[in-house]
Formats: sequence, structure tokens, C-alpha cells
Amino acid sequence: MKQKAQNIKARTYKVPFKAIGKAVIEDTNNQNGFCEVVIDQDNDTVIGLNMIGPTCY
Repeated sequence: MKQKAQNIKARTYKVPFKAIGKAVIEDTNNQNGFCEVVIDQDNDTVIGLNMIGPTCY
């Protein structure tokens, strides 16, 4: 990972789609998946974002 190569301390947060109001409204039948946010621990800057699921585009 680049974080380790650049000596960045990172935190990761995962949020399931079913916890996100817009995801529930947009597709009530398919709420599988999650968002993952990677944040620089020293300055709270977002350094990465992943969205995993069948309706990600």
C-alpha cells in the first residue's frame, strides 16, 4: 500500500449501504454493499474511497 510506503497513518471506516438514506430510497430491493473511507490519521484528510456493491457506478 502507498500509505505504508509514504509512512502515512491511516484510519478506515466502513458504512453499509443500508445505513445511507439515499441508498435505501434509490434501491429498496438491493442494499447490499458498502462504502469504505480511508482517512489520514494526522490531518483528517480523505486519502481513499471505495464503493463495493452491485449498484456502484
